[in-house]
Amino acid sequence: MSDAETVLELESTWGTAPIVGDLDTVAGVVADDWIGVAPTGQTMGKADLLEMLASHPNIFNSVRYSDVMVKIFGSTAVVTSYFEGSGELELRQRYLRVYAKRGETWQCVATQIAPETS
Repeated sequence: MSDAETVLELESTWGTAPIVGDLDTVAGVVADDWIGVAPTGQTMGKADLLEMLASHPNIFNSVRYSDVMVKIFGSTAVVTSYFEGSGELELRQRYLRVYAKRGETWQCVATQIAPETS
């Protein structure tokens, strides 16, 4: 499997795991030193992310990802995508995730989310 395919598989795993309540999988994809930037500009760490996901189980009945692109730069991968979630919360946003290959393992080290403005 190519690095791009591996990263896209991680994206898919991360995308579905919270919906089924599998936070252990999310914890494995996200690096311990992960940093996220929310649409509000607020920053968060891995513990904050997992706490947020745990406190909002089943917030989405369905999710859809589109316009997914991955670019590999050596041991760094950049993923961009468009996300739509529906359920208790209706959400549309574009995000950027950065993955780092540490040894033979890819992990997400950063995420930035931008809300849909149109």
